[in-house]
Amino acid sequence: MNLSRVSLIVLAVGFWSAPAVAQVRQACLHTGRETPVEAQRRQEAAEAADLINRLLGRLPNAKGPYPTWEDLAESRALPGYQSRSGATGDLARKMRWGTDEPLPGWRIHYVAGRNAYAFSLTDVRDPCKLTYSSNDTGVVIEGRPITNRSFRIVPLDSSQ
Repeated sequence: MNLSRVSLIVLAVGFWSAPAVAQVRQACLHTGRETPVEAQRRQEAAEAADLINRLLGRLPNAKGPYPTWEDLAESRALPGYQSRSGATGDLARKMRWGTDEPLPGWRIHYVAGRNAYAFSLTDVRDPCKLTYSSNDTGVVIEGRPITNRSFRIVPLDSSQ
C-alpha cells in the first residue's frame, strides 16, 4: 500500500510540475537570457530583412510588378550583393534566396504586387515567434508577443 501511495504522489507531482517544465521550455529565445548564438541569429535576420529591401529597391519597378520571392533569387541585382566583401556579401551568399527558409530557422512570408511588396521573417525555433516585417516603405519592424498588458495602444491617427 505504501508503494501505491508513493506512486500516486510521484504521479501527482509529475502532472503538477509538467506545466512549469513546459513554461521553461517555452521561454522566448530572444529575451534577457538570449545566448550569443541566438543574438547573432536575430541580428542576422534583421540584416537580412534590410538586405531584401535594398535588393528590391535596386530593381526597376516602372516596367512591371515587383518580383516573386522565387524570381528575386534569379534577379540580376543579386550577384552584385553576393560578390561584395564584408558582412553584406557574406550574408547575401549565406541566404537561400527563393526558399521558404532563407536563413536557418527563419521562415519567410513574401507577397508582391504591381506597386507594393511585403514580407516577414519569423523565427520558427523561437516559441514566441519573433518576427521582422517590412514592405515597400523599406522600414523593418520587429514583432514580439505582448507579455505586459500594462500599456496603452494609441491609434496612428490619434493626437494623444
